[in-house]
Amino acid sequence: MTDDREFQRLQSLLDYGVLDTAPEGAFDRLTSLAAQLFDAPMALVSLIDADRQWFKSKLGLDDDETAREHAFCAHAIQMEAHAVMVVEDAKTDARFIDNPFVTDDPHVRFYAGAVLTSPEGHNLGTLCVIDDKPRERPSETELARLKTLAGIVVDELELRRARRIADQKRRKLELAEHMSGVGHWRLQIDTGAVTWSDELYRIHGVTRESFNPALDDALAFFSLDDQAAISQLIVEAIATSQGYEFETQIRRRDGVVRDVACKAACESDDRDKVVGLIGVFQDITERKAQERALAASEAQYRLIADNVSDLIMQYDLRGRITYVSPSVVAVTGYTAQDLLHRPALDFVNPADRSEVEIAVARQFVQASKTSPSPVEYRGMRKDGREIWLEATPSVSRDPVTGAICGVTDVIRDVTARKAMERELRDARAEAEAATAVKSEFLANMSHELRTPLTSIVGFTRLVEAQPELSGVSRGFVERISYASQALLSTVNDVLDFSKLEAGQVTIEPQAVDVAKLCRNALDLFAPQAGAKDLALIFENSAPVGLVVSLDPDRTRQVLLNLLGNAVKFSASGGVTLRLAHEGERLRIEVLDTGPGLTPEQQVRLFQRFADVDGSLSRKNGGTGLGLSICKGLIEAMGGEIGAASQRGKGSRFWFEVPAEAVEPQLATAIDARPGPGDAAGSGAQVLVVDDHSANRELVRLFLSGVGVEVTAVESGRSAIDAAGAGTFDAILMDLNMPGMDGVTACRSIREGNGPNATTPILAFTASAEHEIDLPALTAAGFDGVVTKPVDPGALIAAVARATALARAADAEAYRRAS
Repeated sequence: MTDDREFQRLQSLLDYGVLDTAPEGAFDRLTSLAAQLFDAPMALVSLIDADRQWFKSKLGLDDDETAREHAFCAHAIQMEAHAVMVVEDAKTDARFIDNPFVTDDPHVRFYAGAVLTSPEGHNLGTLCVIDDKPRERPSETELARLKTLAGIVVDELELRRARRIADQKRRKLELAEHMSGVGHWRLQIDTGAVTWSDELYRIHGVTRESFNPALDDALAFFSLDDQAAISQLIVEAIATSQGYEFETQIRRRDGVVRDVACKAACESDDRDKVVGLIGVFQDITERKAQERALAASEAQYRLIADNVSDLIMQYDLRGRITYVSPSVVAVTGYTAQDLLHRPALDFVNPADRSEVEIAVARQFVQASKTSPSPVEYRGMRKDGREIWLEATPSVSRDPVTGAICGVTDVIRDVTARKAMERELRDARAEAEAATAVKSEFLANMSHELRTPLTSIVGFTRLVEAQPELSGVSRGFVERISYASQALLSTVNDVLDFSKLEAGQVTIEPQAVDVAKLCRNALDLFAPQAGAKDLALIFENSAPVGLVVSLDPDRTRQVLLNLLGNAVKFSASGGVTLRLAHEGERLRIEVLDTGPGLTPEQQVRLFQRFADVDGSLSRKNGGTGLGLSICKGLIEAMGGEIGAASQRGKGSRFWFEVPAEAVEPQLATAIDARPGPGDAAGSGAQVLVVDDHSANRELVRLFLSGVGVEVTAVESGRSAIDAAGAGTFDAILMDLNMPGMDGVTACRSIREGNGPNATTPILAFTASAEHEIDLPALTAAGFDGVVTKPVDPGALIAAVARATALARAADAEAYRRAS
């Protein structure tokens, strides 16, 4: 590594600000996960400084750092970006045979380290696993997992840096506000939440600890007339998407009256709906006092004009400057003599001149019937530097005739304020970017967890089916099954919620028999309801045979959540599902006979990570995300969701979504849900393609139990070879595999004109049902979908339909040939 390259690498490492910091849970969890995946006694997140190896996270090692010359990691960072260095036995490797960490504690023999490569391409260190016993080189799949975890370590470093930079910007913004005397605020429309900057607290004479800036409490600083006027401005801004500004007075709690100025702008979402107001607030007591003194008399006006910081100019009717206050030097660098008799527009940025001309012309048209409106523009200082100015032009009249004789302009240097507004926008963008990184991390991590859960859930079901299990063992297995299902539900909730936060949820309307959808959903809870002797009632006031345009998967997901809660929290009585359709809107209600909710508990409904009652949460489980996800999905479909409840009298949850009545359509050809009577045919030949051996073995055990003969391969390339060498009744193809993915392999088989060109191919995926792009899979040549974790009934039913389809096609071909 050249000196220049090493200098850049060290500089990149220092920019993260992570060296010599305290342990952090995110890194420790990744280290622990790496150790578990490799069953290693030691695991480290190691960063290479100029002359040392420092551990951000460590497991199985007491030292916080070592000399760089003894670090295995120092060799790994010499490799290419994102590489993995493996030492199977350090005692036989010339590089490490005399290393003190090999010859002495901790007696390192095996080492596998994935390089931590920054987005700029600098190798910072490694995520490594270590053993005091020699090992063979791990499989490529295992090394790929280690590289994936190393990538997450780098993502966490990037997130940490983003937070640090955002915090620095926030502190700069607070300093700028304090120096300029301008504070900022924000009003969230849907919740009414108000936030103030520190400067705003200072202007009002209160502290963060003593005052909560709720909207009504903030308005209380103004007179009753001003409260009504400001409230009306807020209403008009929300309705018109136009901002507003005003100047008035506030009375602080200590009795002091202050003149203030406020300027607000609207924040809109993707549908141009106003979701918030943001603005600046300034104490202008001194400026207003000066303006009132200016109005007292012409002499006093001249005296003040010579001393105020604002720049005062007068122009004749040709636009030439006739008077300039002495503050012109501080603001523009020009002297009064430099500017007199020159056109005022000469000092305005050409791109802004039209706005200034319009503002002046408006004053002539209105003839002083209304107050002057300020206009902001870019001006040029004498030294060539561009500054932002705010001008308030008004017409001047002859004191004798009253005729308009020119323009008087009060000009303020607002460069600092404009910079503050820009920094405010940048700080908000940085915060939103940090949130996006977090959401993406959660989505990726949740999806990675689904793959090992496939094996846990599947093999647990197989063990449960063994008749020779003892009662104690069966109890243990049932606990494992319940825990794995709960973990899968949690992972699905986190995945759904992170996608909602990241705006990655898609809505795919289809023709849906909504009454059938509701009945099927209600029937799923018959076992749970029967165990409690609960009545399940379906009330349908919609037209018979109604078919509407709706996303069935998203609607089913919300419906199952509401019904599940109703059954879970009802100890007796029953659960009623109501369906209504009117005016192209669908309304569904779920009523229960549970304990009901207090008004305080209802306020927390639909908030993320919120359970209305801690005791209920501990008794019945849950992530606290279910209703929040329901709210996000319903709003994504253009609808609304709500609840009504009374303590001791049960609850009613409802949602409404747009649902236009449509003509019935044939069901999609890629529906692989199990139906009654489905069973795989004995002797069927099925090719199973999956890069995870546990998944292949799990499918083989399920299918062989019903007489299916399974051939298993581990890659897309192997699937093409196997499909070209033999004939199968069906093919089960994993979508996400290293090298060649399942979609590419499916297309190749379809286009190869081999013995399996028309064989039914089922997509095998860890994606949740509502994440699957059915039209895209159909276009790629797939005939159905089987999801992970594997449900034995769904798997067997899907294979049965596929093999039946293949045999029907063979029979038809034989009939035509004969």
